[in-house]
Amino acid sequence: MHHFSNQRDFEDEEFSELQLDPPLLTFKDFRGCTFRKCNFQKASFEGTRFLDCTFEGCDLSLTNLSKATFKRCVFSSCRAVGFALANAVAAENLRFEDCNLRSASLVGLDLRRLKLTNCIADDADFTQSNLTDANLQGTSLAEARFFKNDLSRADFRSAKSYAFDPATCKLAGAKFSFPEVLGLLAVHNISIE
Repeated sequence: MHHFSNQRDFEDEEFSELQLDPPLLTFKDFRGCTFRKCNFQKASFEGTRFLDCTFEGCDLSLTNLSKATFKRCVFSSCRAVGFALANAVAAENLRFEDCNLRSASLVGLDLRRLKLTNCIADDADFTQSNLTDANLQGTSLAEARFFKNDLSRADFRSAKSYAFDPATCKLAGAKFSFPEVLGLLAVHNISIE
């Protein structure tokens, strides 16, 4: 078990199979660090900064992200159910690959160039987030909420199960694939045969 209480700054370190007890990782700075198979479920990351970090196979479900910062981070094969990124101070240039982000809160964030590929983001809330140039290819978006979003040039090709009212979002240059694009008509109660 790694003890973080005596150290505030970490650079280019690797952490594997961490189990935090108590589950606190607050007011720390991580730069260029890699976390592998760490269990951060219900941990507090309050005030912690993650810059250029990689998370591989970690459980980040229900973490407290109040005042946390994530910049240029990669999440690969992570479980992040209920990930409340909306509580973070900053979330920039993030990449999620093969992650479970079911019921995540990404409300009101500047997520330009977000990569959310081959993920499960069912019931995630993207309300009022800027998703310009985002890549959501191969991601399941069942019951995900999009409202007052900027989705300009966003790539929804091969994304699954999305349904939202296109009249509430900016969609210039967005890419969709058939037949999933028909989900944009579902809110209008249109029957297509």
